[in-house]
Amino acid sequence: ADPKANYFQIEVKDTGIGIAAEKLESIFDKFSRAVSADDHQHPGTGLGLYSVKTMVDELKGELKVESIFGQGSHFSLRLPLKQQA
Repeated sequence: ADPKANYFQIEVKDTGIGIAAEKLESIFDKFSRAVSADDHQHPGTGLGLYSVKTMVDELKGELKVESIFGQGSHFSLRLPLKQQA
């Protein structure tokens, strides 16, 4: 990351079910889910975080997550702003 660059940053914190430590490495993978596929209480295809990560990578940004299972998660998204001449 360029220390002279300006960034746009968003942080999201929740108090949801959290993500188990062993799942944190894979939650940005295509079709990856932090809960089992038969968990109808937390539906999804596993494409949302993959799509976000793909776009963030294309824009040369950063996407990080910290989570404690049973307590919630903290996502941080940081994108460089284009410098005007």
